[in-house]
Amino acid sequence: MVFKTKTLLIVLAWSLLALSPAWAGDVSVRAQVDRTRIANGEPFRLSVTLQGGPGTVDLSGLSDFDVASRGSSTNIQLINGRLSKEIRYDYGLIPKKTGRLTIPALPVETDNGVLHTPPIAVEVTDQPQTADDSADVFVQAEISTPAPYAGQQLIYRFRFFNAVQVADNVRFQKPDFTGFTVRKVEKERVFQQTVSGRTYQVTELAFVIIPLESGSATIDPAVIQCQVFQKGARQDPLSRLSPFFDDRFFARHQTVPRTLRTPALPVTVRPLPPVPADMPFSGLVGRFDIKAEIDRPEVPAGESVTLTVTVAGEGNVMDAPAPELGPISDAKVYADTPEEELSITDQGISGEKRFRFAVVPVLAGDLNLPAMELGFFDPSAGRYRRAKSRPIHVRVLAAAAGNEPAMAAPPPASNELPAVRKKPVTFSGRDILPLKDSLDAIEDAPAMTLLAFVLWMTGPALIYLLIAAVLARMGRTESDRQKMARQAREQIRQATEPTLTDADYLSALYTALVSAIYSAGDKLGGALTGADARRWLVEAGHADEEIVSVIQLLERIEAARFGGKTLGVDERKSLLEETQERVGGLCR
Repeated sequence: MVFKTKTLLIVLAWSLLALSPAWAGDVSVRAQVDRTRIANGEPFRLSVTLQGGPGTVDLSGLSDFDVASRGSSTNIQLINGRLSKEIRYDYGLIPKKTGRLTIPALPVETDNGVLHTPPIAVEVTDQPQTADDSADVFVQAEISTPAPYAGQQLIYRFRFFNAVQVADNVRFQKPDFTGFTVRKVEKERVFQQTVSGRTYQVTELAFVIIPLESGSATIDPAVIQCQVFQKGARQDPLSRLSPFFDDRFFARHQTVPRTLRTPALPVTVRPLPPVPADMPFSGLVGRFDIKAEIDRPEVPAGESVTLTVTVAGEGNVMDAPAPELGPISDAKVYADTPEEELSITDQGISGEKRFRFAVVPVLAGDLNLPAMELGFFDPSAGRYRRAKSRPIHVRVLAAAAGNEPAMAAPPPASNELPAVRKKPVTFSGRDILPLKDSLDAIEDAPAMTLLAFVLWMTGPALIYLLIAAVLARMGRTESDRQKMARQAREQIRQATEPTLTDADYLSALYTALVSAIYSAGDKLGGALTGADARRWLVEAGHADEEIVSVIQLLERIEAARFGGKTLGVDERKSLLEETQERVGGLCR
């Protein structure tokens, strides 16, 4: 039996040697992209294929694109006794600018010398893809007023349209809004909208922005990065066994990274017209009103009445200055800290700003507080307007006896301080412990040695450092494999909680299985692709059957998790037992 095995190995080796000249044949190279019309910031795929042997692709000439490797694949065929080998290198490209860009001829170093791919031209449009282009996801951005006045509020809206399922880890980068003050509308809107006959879920983010000065400005593009779930083009191997496995629950899903970018928005900020000479302009731009009120209509002299001045409206109300009360005879005025109540919605900023003053009349009689004016610019009318409060009358009563105003109090008759009256010391009782009234009560204590003193002073610090060193060493001794295994077991324990919803239950199983795969690969992480999982498990020495079972289980959990599947009691139990078995095998 051993002899037959050795003979078979020798025959196979000679067969490979006989076929080996086919590897050294002519090497050819070609390049292609998955599409030639791309929206600005949108990724597309570049594939470089070598026929006849391996090679190294030089990507240094792709200066107009951001490049990310998507891996490689090898295809080997034996046709009429001749061995054919094809290697394909895939790259993800994101254009850095718009216009007609060219992927230059890329040098490829092979055993036969340096070959070059043909150049490829792509058209990068300034507009994002829309539903007319059959896009699964696209973005839009708009502003409420393209030509506002300086200081006028306008609304910037960003909308994300998706007609397919998107993973949770969406990253949004808002524009810098250089030259504007920005306030974000905290509550985002989520709604459905039909575009060109296709229904999209729309997520809208809104920002209230106010231009600081007149002139031309540009709002930079907003960028969103997401993972779009797509059904794999290849048929699942299980579907060959039975049509049952061709169901959506067992369908193979993969995520495709997408980077979407809105176009830059130009803004022309108009200056405010000249302020009329008699206008008390406050710097507010919008629509406002002003009112004044007191907490009581009459007050004794020397006591205070609270005057509240409220500026309310729509616009930059938070910039309202303190009103000018002017000189008020026979009264003192003390200002308090102003208060704001703002509402920031997708319609803009509205609210009020309150100014409070403590007015202290010093003489009995009538106190008249004049009306206050507020000048503001109304952008909807394109002109300045005035708002005016009503005058206020306060009746000041004579101060009650013994409650004269402090400013009217007579000065002291003399500057001399009254004599301090001393209180004699009296004996109130004996101490709890008897007093020692002789030197015989003093005893000598033994002197502490230098070593004991040093240990007594430094002992607590040494003990602390020792404990910290032990804890730090214990933390370092836990390897990546052990950390991920501990996390996998913790997620399994969490999945056994009967009160978990289906979404939390599937999330716990998914995290447990992913952590176990990371543990098998002795790595740290929280997300992975099927290709990474397969590679790490192969490197860890796991059997092919086990690897296939783990990948299929991961895809089943992922499909149920993102497909919103409702699980029965028996199905939950079965899925948990299978995950426990796989986690145990990977974390052993």
